[in-house]
Amino acid sequence: MDQSAAESVCRGGTFHFLYRSSSGGLGVAVMCDSSTRTELLNYSEGGRRLEPFISHPSVPFLGDAFFVDGESAGYAEVARECGMAVLPFVDGKLEESDFAMTVSGNSFRIGGVDVGCESVARARSPIVLDGKLFFLIPDSRGAASASSPKALDEVGWLLVQWDPEVRESTIIVEIPGIAHLATNGQDIVVAVHSRGEGGGVWSVDPIAGELSRIVDGGDSWHPSFSPSGKEFVYIEGLDRLEFDSLPA
Repeated sequence: MDQSAAESVCRGGTFHFLYRSSSGGLGVAVMCDSSTRTELLNYSEGGRRLEPFISHPSVPFLGDAFFVDGESAGYAEVARECGMAVLPFVDGKLEESDFAMTVSGNSFRIGGVDVGCESVARARSPIVLDGKLFFLIPDSRGAASASSPKALDEVGWLLVQWDPEVRESTIIVEIPGIAHLATNGQDIVVAVHSRGEGGGVWSVDPIAGELSRIVDGGDSWHPSFSPSGKEFVYIEGLDRLEFDSLPA
């Protein structure tokens, strides 16, 4: 599937990111109208075509998405005035939500509501595992020292777990660069693009708080698992898809 498939979706359409659709298949996001909105689509392997989500005909600009409970619920990475934020999908629509959380004594918000950028975390790449929300934030916690895209490329990133039942957050592990998460419902992998030596794909043990590199390589982006949960696909170098599998 080449760029013409994205252009057929909308004016100025370009492929943006991959995600695991609610049916367990491959989802493809297409950026439209000068990057002002995102079309979420399912990839039909049999027909080798893109089919739109019924519940999500069009949404504002997104950086990432994760769905649970069919196509009506999940989370998305959304552009806000103070940077990227994480908002929930409720009944197929993005919902304003800006709960405060505390990590290592630092309080901040991940919803990006304009309450002062010093208290807003630049949250990204949401996934859900065992009813808990996982996402990434800069090591600066409140992002006060990460005020530019260049700065965000140089700071460390933290994988955070949020438990909605007890409303508690926990730092799981530091990630060696800007990254994207994926889960098959049991395992977590993280694709990293970094100026250092952290590039490639890593597996995460959220209980032990440990990282293991499973794919060496350069800049890696937007992993997505196969329906079986054993294989995954990711974007390498922003120009090609690479396929791999979890270690036995």
